[in-house]
Amino acid sequence: MSPQEEIYRHLIYATAARRIPVLVMCNLTYRCPLCCKHCFAEDPEPGGEELSLAEYASLFDRLVAMNTFFLTFSGGEPLARADFLDIMAAARERHFAVRIFTGGSLIDERLAAEIASLHPSGVEISLHAATPELHDDFVGRKGTWEKAVAAARRLRELGTSVVLKMNLMNFNYTEMKEVYELSRSLGGAFRYSPCISVTNKGGTAPARLRMTDEQLRDYFRTLKDWVVAFSRDGDACDEEIGPPVRFNKRALSCLAGANNCSIDPYGTVWPCVSLPFDLGNIREKPFAEIWGGEEAERFRALSDVIAEECANCDLDRYCSRCPAFSMLEEGDIRKASREYCRFARAAKEVLRRPLR
Repeated sequence: MSPQEEIYRHLIYATAARRIPVLVMCNLTYRCPLCCKHCFAEDPEPGGEELSLAEYASLFDRLVAMNTFFLTFSGGEPLARADFLDIMAAARERHFAVRIFTGGSLIDERLAAEIASLHPSGVEISLHAATPELHDDFVGRKGTWEKAVAAARRLRELGTSVVLKMNLMNFNYTEMKEVYELSRSLGGAFRYSPCISVTNKGGTAPARLRMTDEQLRDYFRTLKDWVVAFSRDGDACDEEIGPPVRFNKRALSCLAGANNCSIDPYGTVWPCVSLPFDLGNIREKPFAEIWGGEEAERFRALSDVIAEECANCDLDRYCSRCPAFSMLEEGDIRKASREYCRFARAAKEVLRRPLR
């Protein structure tokens, strides 16, 4: 682990212990020019009034007071907002480190230059295949692959950090290496995930894109001599934080609501973009009151509950259970996620050794 990674790791655990919202994701809009078949972001308030630039500026001032440092702008497609650059400029004026999650199709040369001039900490572009036709068919718009790759190239030429992100599904997982090689050729990084969630309203259509059991085994065989996936530090320990814990055994197996949260386009605060647990709305209460409020504390109390189904499971060391999957698919944040059980079984069968 590099010194920078060690510092970041300590920051994450120390802020979680102190309930400092150091990472906040702002979903600026649910509007998007693409129709990706796996999208989980169903608009909870179609046609609702999105937060204005002035409301974001006020929110950012409050987040400064709460010691937030990292902001992520996502959606939908955040660049679909006509005032996106103004919102980003307001964030950068307050010295937030800003990351952008985008499909990349709206980033032309002018917009790339404008984004780069604001010095984001990174731009993460979704690319679902190495084959342009496959990607374009999946997102429902021709020419999107070329635009996304051109955007990544332009941003890298302007000195901006770029990540190509790929969700691995039953139709594209065999192209993972090629997308990785493309990201390297552009001078960017690569991030991937086999986790395909149902929608935030519980819609199951995206689940049809999940890899089969045999495809998952093939995926892990591919990874075996390439990279290690699903790694998670299970031995993090700090005198002020407490003893090591097995995160996947906790009802809240991540740090959602502890040091990070998501705010939807209409001002509702969620523990995580994938956990539709309403903590309050910034149009009704200041962010600090929501963060320290009754609903937030009720949610955090779940972190002290052991997930009984996971407590003595022999797949433990291969598992990184997501509580959002448990909540959305099993109806209870404390239950095992059958989808993550599938991942763990495949990993154990193929790798034959713990991943951490």
